[in-house]
Amino acid sequence: MVRWGGVETKNNDWMTLLSQFSEVSVDIEEAFRSPLSVLLEQATETNEPFLFQAVFTPRRDWTKEAEAHKRNLKMGTTGMWSAFRQEAGAMLFGTSEEERRQRHRPDTPEQIGGTLSGGGDGPSTRHSRMGQIDLKQPTVTFDLSLRAGGEPSVINGVTGAFTALSGPYYGVEEAVDAVDREFEDLCGARLGRTGIRERFGNTNPIIVTSPDELANFVTVPNTGALPKASRGASGGSPDARSPLTATDEELLAKFDTGMCIGEAETATPDRPNIPISLTAEQLTHHVLRASTTGGKTTAMVNDGLSAYEELNGPIFIFDKKGGSMATEYKRAHFRRFGDLDEVIHLPVPGPNGELPAFPFFDIRPQVAAGMSREAAVQEKVDRYNELLEYVLGEEQHNQAFVAQEILSNLIVALFDPVYGDEAFAISDLLGAATRMQTEQVIPDVSDPELHATLRRHFSGDERRFATSIDAVLNRITKLKERDFIWRMLNFVPEWDDDTRQYADEQMLLDLDRLLDSSKVILVDTGEFRPASSNVFTVLMLDYLWSWVRLRERWNRGVPAPDEDTV
Repeated sequence: MVRWGGVETKNNDWMTLLSQFSEVSVDIEEAFRSPLSVLLEQATETNEPFLFQAVFTPRRDWTKEAEAHKRNLKMGTTGMWSAFRQEAGAMLFGTSEEERRQRHRPDTPEQIGGTLSGGGDGPSTRHSRMGQIDLKQPTVTFDLSLRAGGEPSVINGVTGAFTALSGPYYGVEEAVDAVDREFEDLCGARLGRTGIRERFGNTNPIIVTSPDELANFVTVPNTGALPKASRGASGGSPDARSPLTATDEELLAKFDTGMCIGEAETATPDRPNIPISLTAEQLTHHVLRASTTGGKTTAMVNDGLSAYEELNGPIFIFDKKGGSMATEYKRAHFRRFGDLDEVIHLPVPGPNGELPAFPFFDIRPQVAAGMSREAAVQEKVDRYNELLEYVLGEEQHNQAFVAQEILSNLIVALFDPVYGDEAFAISDLLGAATRMQTEQVIPDVSDPELHATLRRHFSGDERRFATSIDAVLNRITKLKERDFIWRMLNFVPEWDDDTRQYADEQMLLDLDRLLDSSKVILVDTGEFRPASSNVFTVLMLDYLWSWVRLRERWNRGVPAPDEDTV
């Protein structure tokens, strides 16, 4: 194994600088190579284990020592022995006038930070010892120990890895003695131990570094600074291990129809970029566009314009940012197509608090489409539980299992084929739960098993029942915190039994008309806070998807992939 240490030219030169990380280039084209890239290159050439360890800890503030050393340097000494020799020489031979002026000149203050004035070009190590002490930052330095272990041939190849970081007065050199002690320190991840020989010598197993210097020993170089042979073993992502390859123009040429999502760069700058378009069949998969601030709204507008021009069927665009996207789209649509006849701007809520009207607890369309009543009821139970899970969060939703069971059974009871209805409002569900709590009364049901299931909660432990029914009410009233959700879940439209569809001339979001069109529907929920906007979007997308499935049962035709884009 090998251990690196700090080497002083003169006493206390550990206070001066090594090469600083911010001042060196680690580009593969430059002459300087990152020391860690040298280690990695050597390690990849062997199949045997290789270990590099850097242990560092903050060093105490040595500002007073630094000022004392600067005072000594100003006097022309570097320590006690040097000062003794100087005094002895002065007593024997005297002191010249020039030496006295040099020692007492006022332009070299002893305080830290007082030596340097102005920056200048070149590395920090070009400064004098006193200037470098200022730059070392005595208040924020680190003690550092460096070790490596592995095959002897590999270790011999890395012993000089850090030599290039040495400064003119303080450097880094390797030492391979005292292997047993160093191995113990390596296993314990400890700093090197300074013995008597090190205290009186010019080499110390502890290297003193500033934060800028420390980065040279612990910052992994980017893959661009590694030799090509080492990039694959670096652990970097594949696209970082090698330069970007040229675009496969033959492959991208297949994406030439549908909604344009952007352009791919060609292999050479003299050929135009290739537009990338997705057909409606491909848009059944998710497409993610991620970028920093700016550009996503413009890209969304361009997507909508391209989809309207190239695809058939309605396009639903949901915008929850509350910005100018809807206005920008309408302007762009008018400029490109000459009118806004096919554009519907649906602000939610409207100017007077209006909301799109569509029912939730309503199985009449499903039953009319031929779905069994049991399946239709279970679908509503599942949809309500999914909504609660979204509002409450999965963890909180799954905590009260008994409450979830009671709530699901109450929904089934209100849809009872004999005593219940085919549509009801959420306030009816709240009333049933409240009567169950205060009067211990359940809705009339024709299913004896369901009746027994609900009644058995009254015969159990009173405290447990009180806890469970409180949780039921909380799961209902939680939705009341968002007034718009409560209003939507309370909506029950009129039903025409003769035509087996919703009655005409009432406030209702007519999805049939929209799904048969090629309109662009801009659903703008920017007035809501993000959480409320997300809940509304979930409700509307759920209603939209359910209605598309109903159209298939009604044999009205489900919009083909190129007839409906969201």
